[in-house]
Amino acid sequence: MQIFGTILAPLRDSWGACSRRWLSFTDVDSMIVNGSGVINGQGEDWWGDALLFQRCDGLQLSGLTHINGPGFHVYVVHSKNVTISNVTITAPEHSRNTDGIDISNSQGVIIRDSIIGTGDDCIAIKGGTKFLDISNVKCGPGHGIRFVKILITDVNYMASYVSIVFEER
Repeated sequence: MQIFGTILAPLRDSWGACSRRWLSFTDVDSMIVNGSGVINGQGEDWWGDALLFQRCDGLQLSGLTHINGPGFHVYVVHSKNVTISNVTITAPEHSRNTDGIDISNSQGVIIRDSIIGTGDDCIAIKGGTKFLDISNVKCGPGHGIRFVKILITDVNYMASYVSIVFEER
């Protein structure tokens, strides 16, 4: 899928209260989403999640600009072999729960060559995430890259095998 224009989220009143997700893809393998387009979540109106990829093995997301996500801008869950590159994600510094990229229960994820500035986590790494490689990502404003510990029936459920490369400038 190539995006070259602007995709604009509906206003909360016209969307309804039944959905917390705006754009959702489930069980789509080898999906490529790229282009120079903009995904505008009109976040201040409702703060739900903008773009969910669930069980999307082989996903490639690149070149897009995400602005004012209504919650998490990009949420990847239960997916394998995902590459996110050359994306720009921005939300107002005061916006709540506007994580740039959330990764949960996924493995073989690469995030690189991107700029992320939000009111919350630049990248949130959640439980069950393995083999995550983050490089050349500029974060700020926001809380940076954060590991989120999840407690499931008294067992700590954490991420493992994570590589984050920082360059001194």
